[in-house]
Amino acid sequence: MEKYQEVLDILDDENPFLDREGGISVETSIFYLRGVAYSQQSELDNTKSGLKKCWKLMLNVLRKNMKKHNELHINVEEEIQEARSELENKFRLSNNADILLSHADELYTQCQFKECLEVTTKLLELDMYNQACLPIHIVCLYELREKNQLFLFAHELVEHSPGKAIMWFSIGCYNFLIIRTTKQEDILRGKTSTMNSHCGPVWFAYPDSFHWYATSSSQKSEEYLLTISQICESDPLVLNEVGVLYFKQLKYVQSVDSFKNAFNVAEKTKCV
Repeated sequence: MEKYQEVLDILDDENPFLDREGGISVETSIFYLRGVAYSQQSELDNTKSGLKKCWKLMLNVLRKNMKKHNELHINVEEEIQEARSELENKFRLSNNADILLSHADELYTQCQFKECLEVTTKLLELDMYNQACLPIHIVCLYELREKNQLFLFAHELVEHSPGKAIMWFSIGCYNFLIIRTTKQEDILRGKTSTMNSHCGPVWFAYPDSFHWYATSSSQKSEEYLLTISQICESDPLVLNEVGVLYFKQLKYVQSVDSFKNAFNVAEKTKCV
């Protein structure tokens, strides 16, 4: 605890890097480190404040580099596929856990859940308790509405990983799939985060946009979702949420346009 307090003393509001022009990457790192230090001291409000400032700075960086990113995106994907093909064929690493995980992560971010599930299934056959793969596999089962498989998988985790956050995450996802109630949300979010406050999957399951929906802060929702849609313009799920937001605001023309855009992107990226 004393070491974390020392970190906070060094990275206080008087830190000269915070006012340093062009030092946005340093400033972002400082707010991130402050958030981490506060989290280790269980100061949740200060943790959220630090990480929120870090997130805003990162968004600014992303906006500035958006055009360049879009131009390079296709080339990067091609290079990744070529590199993976070479590793799998030339070096015979088709069953390498890291390569399979990388492929699964790529498919997941493209919302190709069926293909992603095939990869995670293969990886888990080689390493049943690969901690990095488990959340992706569980979410794919949830997205594909594979109730029976998710039920059996959750029971395997209950038997082999009792008391771990990922076990409760799988149980919460299954219960959330068969009946979406506040009680199941508590299992998915509350129980998992209580056992492991750093369990990423459960926090990403509840982004701030849904909190803003619940508090009827449509302005915040719109600001958040439109920013994300610019960053993730090839993600049909984000475009769909924008459509839902416009529908709630009675902006039906914009809502229809967003839904059509989401459907077209989903077809193009094979997410349907």
